[in-house]
Amino acid sequence: MKKNLLIILLPILIIILIILAIDNKKEQDKYLLTINTLNNYLFDKDQSININFYSSNLKFPFENNDSYESFIIKDNNSDNKLKLELNNVTYSHTEEYLGNKYDMYTLMFKIPNLENDINYDNASLLITFFDQKKFELEIGNFNLMYLDYKTSLDWKSIDSKKIDNNDLSISKIIIELNKEINISNIFIGSNMETDFTYNDNVLAINIKEKELYVYNLPVIIKSEEDKYYYLNNHKYVKDYNLLSKTKDINKYEFD
Repeated sequence: MKKNLLIILLPILIIILIILAIDNKKEQDKYLLTINTLNNYLFDKDQSININFYSSNLKFPFENNDSYESFIIKDNNSDNKLKLELNNVTYSHTEEYLGNKYDMYTLMFKIPNLENDINYDNASLLITFFDQKKFELEIGNFNLMYLDYKTSLDWKSIDSKKIDNNDLSISKIIIELNKEINISNIFIGSNMETDFTYNDNVLAINIKEKELYVYNLPVIIKSEEDKYYYLNNHKYVKDYNLLSKTKDINKYEFD
């Protein structure tokens, strides 16, 4: 009798396991993730604004520009908003997070013409799709700055360092210059001055921001003669397992 009972229960158990597997797959397909990032950009007509997000929904055509109707950056601490124009969407790579696979995409926007610097300390990206589905995704800090009468920095090499390879962000930017500059101040964003050391034409810039992901920054150098030099946004590192390093992930359900 026990043998007959086992024969009857076994197919039922198999069916239950299949149903659970299907349900788990459905759950896996429902999420978008963002990581709070230091989104700092110096205005240049050829510079794009890049914002990353992760998706476990393999069915939605995120790489199709025609999927999107509009994009607005919102300052969560005020009523300030900024509309962005999409140039392109690119797929980067796939990561694992809590047992699920997520594809990383980069939204690449045209940098807007500026009348004043823009600084949103707590920003969100409002995405409206053509099917009228909307998502408001936290992105961290959003900073745009315009600088008149600046000179491109004459550099020989650029590098970056982390205190530990498992750290979320870079801790130093290292630039070897081709000629000496009498450096007074260094900025990595509007009103964002940072510490540095400068020896034998090697400039080491300290990144003090610890709460946000930092990987793509401009560098603005003010000389003692009040002359400004700039290094436009440079992607200092590309992480392929970022989700496993950050403790602060914004998660949104995607139907």
